[in-house]
Amino acid sequence: MSATITASPALNRGSAAPTLSVEQSSPAITAVAVPRPARRSTRPAGTPLGAPPVLDVSHVRRPGPHRASARPLPSGAATSTRLPDPTGVACAVARTALEVLRGERPVAQLVRWVSPDVYEVLGRRARLLRDAPGSRTARDRVVVRRSRTVRLGDDAAEVTVVLVDGPRLRAAAARVEVHRGTWRVVALEIG
Repeated sequence: MSATITASPALNRGSAAPTLSVEQSSPAITAVAVPRPARRSTRPAGTPLGAPPVLDVSHVRRPGPHRASARPLPSGAATSTRLPDPTGVACAVARTALEVLRGERPVAQLVRWVSPDVYEVLGRRARLLRDAPGSRTARDRVVVRRSRTVRLGDDAAEVTVVLVDGPRLRAAAARVEVHRGTWRVVALEIG
């Protein structure tokens, strides 16, 4: 069975699409349009929509009644939860900041881990290094060689980090403080 399809430039009843005609050398196949059955409504005609369905919430656990404590919260309630060691955060921020300065990462990846002042200085320094003539391309990845942390209390610490940057060793110093229940770098120096 062979078929020939020809396109006609004539418009079909005002539509913008050209019509196609199919000529077959074997018995013709005809397509008959079948009307779609009418949608049946579950409500009788002329009746209002009725009340909205009632949801069964019997399986949902309901909390008990809330009772206010008669005792005031202790003065250091926000910092009473034990935070993890700040060394990991400071090392990760120092390594990421060095990758930002090398042009391997966007500075926006540090926005939640550093203060606005540190973020602004890193962004400015990264733009200066990127726009400088003879800017270097990416090399080996940055590796933390060692770090040392000195706790200055429950909510502050100072961390020094030694980083391997290709053939160079670089030092970074960071001050981290508690901000909204997590550690945040508020000062960062990279040498």
